[in-house]
Amino acid sequence: MRITFQNLKDISDTLSKDDEQFLVDYLNRFDGKNIHEKFLNILKTWEEDVSHTISFSNDEKNMKVNISYVIESFKDVEREDIVLEKDFQITLGIPDKFTNKGVFDLSKTIKNIKYGSSQIKLNDMNDEDRDHFVENLPANVFNTIAKEVLSNQKYTAGFDNDNLKHLKINFLNNSAYMFLKGLFNPYKKDYFLDIIYYLSRKIDGNILLNSTITDIEYYIDKMNIENSENEIPSLA
Repeated sequence: MRITFQNLKDISDTLSKDDEQFLVDYLNRFDGKNIHEKFLNILKTWEEDVSHTISFSNDEKNMKVNISYVIESFKDVEREDIVLEKDFQITLGIPDKFTNKGVFDLSKTIKNIKYGSSQIKLNDMNDEDRDHFVENLPANVFNTIAKEVLSNQKYTAGFDNDNLKHLKINFLNNSAYMFLKGLFNPYKKDYFLDIIYYLSRKIDGNILLNSTITDIEYYIDKMNIENSENEIPSLA
């Protein structure tokens, strides 16, 4: 799967209208059995198709970091599920899909619940039934799970660089989605309009829209070289 100019334009357009569902659906199209694997594959594709670096702000300073360093920093997290033993037994694990439901989406984090002889496998439910089930959990059960999801460090990864230690991702909650949301929306409307305006005179519209940002930067470099050469008077 590639990240194209059209993809980024559509994401930017929808986010500007406070519609995040397009981005959620797009991110979930990437390979990976859970959001951690999808996250790493998205970053690898971003490195190839968009940019080798990403910018972070810290204390009003901007830092450019290689995507390869980001991937290395976030690749190792706990892979085994958590089992909470209270008056009930609850199995938690990394969600299989991204969502944009606030800080966390317990319907994707809870895998299994056992109470006495009863067992409920949320993975076997459709999304609507999972949401309904979690919304109707007793308050004490919901709060116990939420506390674990927010505080557990085994599924959390971050940077070893002192200037970036405040940036952590807990793959049990929605912080990975929030990270990617910021990554996928660096370009404003004028950027896309300028690219279309200047390059569509040289490149077919469909080819342009299905190009990657890496391709487009190549087109721009070639066009700048061509324009520069045309400004030099012939010496013949």
